[in-house]
Amino acid sequence: AIASQIHSPGLQAIKPEKPEPPGTRLQKSHPPPPPPPLPTSHPPQARVSPMAAAGSSRRGPMDDDKLTFETSAGVDVVGSFDAMGIREDLLRGIYGYGFEKPSAIQQRAVVPIIAGRDVIAQAQSGTGKTSMVSLSVCQVIDTNIHE
Repeated sequence: AIASQIHSPGLQAIKPEKPEPPGTRLQKSHPPPPPPPLPTSHPPQARVSPMAAAGSSRRGPMDDDKLTFETSAGVDVVGSFDAMGIREDLLRGIYGYGFEKPSAIQQRAVVPIIAGRDVIAQAQSGTGKTSMVSLSVCQVIDTNIHE
């Protein structure tokens, strides 16, 4: 801001303490924007898709025979965490958190990821993709290395 000396009765000179970079000073003529409007009704209930209902979490399992899956050649379906070759400490954690059976995406992707294959896994929200990757990473890292 530029300060000028004003020599008029009743007015004082304006001198800024420090020059301010442009855009850092609030202007009183522009009030802050109003907050977003509150919702007027409840959002619609989320529907659980068949893929999400087949998840491995604490929900009841859905019959996978009613669902359609596309899997590349050479990918086997592994129906239990025990059969995946997962370390004992990870299995205890999986069962300790209440997981009983791997979801459809986990049944098809965990073993190839652990084996070092490149994997592209696509599934709907809530089907266990993040836990599939986390489980696979925990299995392949060497926990004996401390750096």
